[in-house]
Amino acid sequence: MTVTLTHGILDWGRKDFRTVKFYNGDTGCSNGSDNSHSYDLHSYEYANHCTNYSIGRNANSDGTWNEDIYHLSCLFAWYIYNNFGQHPSWNVEIVAHSMGGLIVHNAIYQVQYRSQLGSGNAFPPTLGHISDVVDFNSPHAGHNLNWFLNSICPRVLECAQMDSGSSFTREMQSALARNSQAGGTDWTLLGSECDPYVSGQSAVQVWDMGHMVVYTSENGATCYNHVSAVHDQLDANDASQWWCDWQDNGGVASCNTSYPNYPFHGQDARGLYDMLNALWSDQW
Repeated sequence: MTVTLTHGILDWGRKDFRTVKFYNGDTGCSNGSDNSHSYDLHSYEYANHCTNYSIGRNANSDGTWNEDIYHLSCLFAWYIYNNFGQHPSWNVEIVAHSMGGLIVHNAIYQVQYRSQLGSGNAFPPTLGHISDVVDFNSPHAGHNLNWFLNSICPRVLECAQMDSGSSFTREMQSALARNSQAGGTDWTLLGSECDPYVSGQSAVQVWDMGHMVVYTSENGATCYNHVSAVHDQLDANDASQWWCDWQDNGGVASCNTSYPNYPFHGQDARGLYDMLNALWSDQW
């Protein structure tokens, strides 16, 4: 996941880009120029708050595929609070991919509704001001790993939690969790019909979020797989995508109910272009 901190409206000249580590083998992560906090979510300054949060948690699984997504969300919430949330005038923008989007979504949801959810002091009192979240190919309604389920997936906690029938996925699809935008965060969800792991429908199936983009292969356009949208080189020939803007529809999510028959817009299907546009614009 990447966290971008800006100190002024669209002031990219003073940008502070940070990348977050949550697997033991993650490399190349950085906390920008800040030496006072760690970029590793398992650092004691975050982990000490979340020690007893996940029921039945096995600490030996931390940093592996068997770490509870709820626990990762707790760690990430404290990362945001310690680094940014204590400074209400700072603006944070988050870019996440795949399971990272679920970690971000659950962290915002848990903090926003912690009194109702009974999570108590496991989560911080606020995350400060997170103006935008963009996530690529996140399985909000579950993954497409059915071919994997009868062998490895049931033995991998995170894979099992991302299954469409899991209690975690059902909670992320609940009315409260779908209302995470109510805290003032503008969400952009991006998916692809050609992703073999996360369907385009699953990637955008959080009905109350702000902007949804699903890439298709229509009209000869590039149809991105699970990771290639993140590496998009802005190919001018990529000119086909479905997309539906919840905000353009006056806050009424009716345009989200007939997937894949979204209103078609002829914008270029450029993953990074859409990401930057979402981060740059207050309302795009």
